[in-house]
Amino acid sequence: MSPLSGNTAGLKKQEIRLLEKLIQRSVAPDQFVSPVLAEELCQLSLEIHQPLTLLLDAQGRVDHVFVGSVAMLGESDQVDIPQRASGLCGMRAVSTQLENMAEPAKPQLTTLLQYRLDALVTLVASKAPSWSRQFGEHPKACDAVFISGIEMDRDNHLDTRTEGPLTLYQMDKRSFEDYRDILDTELIARENSVRAVNRNERAFLVGLAEPGVEGRHRAEDLLDELQLLAKTAGANIVGRAIQARPMPDPQFYVGKGKAQELAFEVQKLQADLIITDDELSPAQQRSLERILRTRLIDRTELILSIFAQRAQSWEGKIQVELAQLQYLLPRLSGRGRTFSQQTAGAKGGGIATRGPGETKLELDRRRLRTRITELERQAESVRQHRQLQRKDRIENNVPILSLVGYTNAGKSTLMNLLTKADVLAEDKLFATLDPVTRRLVRPDMPPALLVDTVGFIQKLPTTLVKAFRSTLEEVQSATLILHVVDLSHPDRLLHIKAVQQTLDDLECGLKPQWILLNKIDAVKQLSAEMDALKRLTDERQHVFPISAKTGEGLPQFMEALKDFLHAPADTGSDVHAQHSLPTGV
Repeated sequence: MSPLSGNTAGLKKQEIRLLEKLIQRSVAPDQFVSPVLAEELCQLSLEIHQPLTLLLDAQGRVDHVFVGSVAMLGESDQVDIPQRASGLCGMRAVSTQLENMAEPAKPQLTTLLQYRLDALVTLVASKAPSWSRQFGEHPKACDAVFISGIEMDRDNHLDTRTEGPLTLYQMDKRSFEDYRDILDTELIARENSVRAVNRNERAFLVGLAEPGVEGRHRAEDLLDELQLLAKTAGANIVGRAIQARPMPDPQFYVGKGKAQELAFEVQKLQADLIITDDELSPAQQRSLERILRTRLIDRTELILSIFAQRAQSWEGKIQVELAQLQYLLPRLSGRGRTFSQQTAGAKGGGIATRGPGETKLELDRRRLRTRITELERQAESVRQHRQLQRKDRIENNVPILSLVGYTNAGKSTLMNLLTKADVLAEDKLFATLDPVTRRLVRPDMPPALLVDTVGFIQKLPTTLVKAFRSTLEEVQSATLILHVVDLSHPDRLLHIKAVQQTLDDLECGLKPQWILLNKIDAVKQLSAEMDALKRLTDERQHVFPISAKTGEGLPQFMEALKDFLHAPADTGSDVHAQHSLPTGV
């Protein structure tokens, strides 16, 4: 890796040689930078009409020369700055700015935070220094100095502080080692204190909003759901941001300017994971990671991570692994160039690092495709096995009742109530992943099979739909679809539409479907949404308000279900007609 990088195009050979000579320079360990080197750097910067940045190690030796502003360091592939789990990194930056007496701006301070530099020394280069003369100094090119460092604010968030302007003499009187040691000791102590309280990954959420108030509200709702998903995966949410854009930026998703703003905020909040609400292309992911200098995943990878945590059966595990590898394949090129997928942020590995059995960085495309082929073969074997099971059920005329619905709508709770099953039922997204089939036996009705499928969600990843084909095909063979809706959720109408869209994608939209408005025990006012709910139902659907928790409304539902199971499917019986909503519901 070359110790000279940056915008060197167009520089003369003599200028290149002068820059290379800087690599041989050093300063005393106790100096921020020597006045002689500061003057030389400013003069050279003025000659080539570009900012210059030096990286100095703890011993004061010049480790790297970068042609450009310190704000551009993060976009260079040639700069190698060591990373530490806590405290400062052991390197300081000395950077020039041309004829500008202002303090370092946010882009420069973002680099300070991103790399956890010991200090950022900003030299004001001027052809005619005038500010320092009022203090009796007569520099040749370095008119003033600003010194910036890292500290933590009262909320234990990373922040920066800048001293200056100072003259070269005032700077040289200060001890760099004392400055660094005080900041480093305080930073390590307070960071360790924060980690002792909170050991989970600290996630920052990012989404896009279409123009207008409605677009903003929609984006807020989606980010609320993304926050629930992140918490389900085990993350602590430290911040969120929404960028108003009609379409994602093809390279930086939120746009380069917004990405640079986010970089400062993310470092300030000490987030170690960024989650976007939309699936990113490989190019977007690489471009954003280069600017943000923080591990980045999208909504799809987050959901895949949750599925990897939840999968218990052999069938579920191969389907999740297949979805993960299909997602990873086009993203192998350049993935992990800056950040390893193996993190130590959370116990047992970070979110989206619980992978398909092998370290992702060790998988090449050939091995990946081979593994995908094998998993597809196993998934097809599972699919054929399920087809045989469904064929037996059809030949035996066993009605199949398929529970579908948005994740956390209460399907598993209803399954347990109706069949005395022991399916895991928690107030979490995707609490159950593997499909569960139980016999529904009542003395007053024919026996039937009740199937609990994986929960749906908005923006359900296409890789999951494809990988879970055999599981979702259980819905295709259903005699009756029981669509469970969380009536207490403020976005229930959007949830209904999302589930219906998924059913349409599975070519199940025309099957008999009943809507079960669950959790009425948690809702005080039900009438406000009923007109909208009626418009979402048609002649194929019953609508029942119920509570799987208290049993309220279940007698009416079970009576209608008994009539359905007794009635032939092709009689045109009234049991298949629209069930009117009870008064006030």
